[in-house]
Amino acid sequence: MERTNKLGSFVYSRQRRNDLEIVVSILANIKEDGTKPTHLSNKSMLDYKVMKKYLSYLIQEELVKQLDGKIYITEKGREFLEEYKRLRNLIQFSTNKTA
Repeated sequence: MERTNKLGSFVYSRQRRNDLEIVVSILANIKEDGTKPTHLSNKSMLDYKVMKKYLSYLIQEELVKQLDGKIYITEKGREFLEEYKRLRNLIQFSTNKTA
């Protein structure tokens, strides 16, 4: 089963994801007005306990913050996502250009 998220053509499958893909999935699934941890876990297709470990790291790195029971993406988190998208598009462009 495949799903497309907010990153457009980036498709997740049931295959094992690496840490970067999981971090991007979490950040991309946080709404502007905050997201409850259980909803974020479901949207990111992660076990709740696993997601909590990633959230702890993301909070420590100041990519997200937790307030009043919700998770919010920080400016640093938004910049990280934008840079990720830019690099992904650059790689896709160079791959398509050589094909």
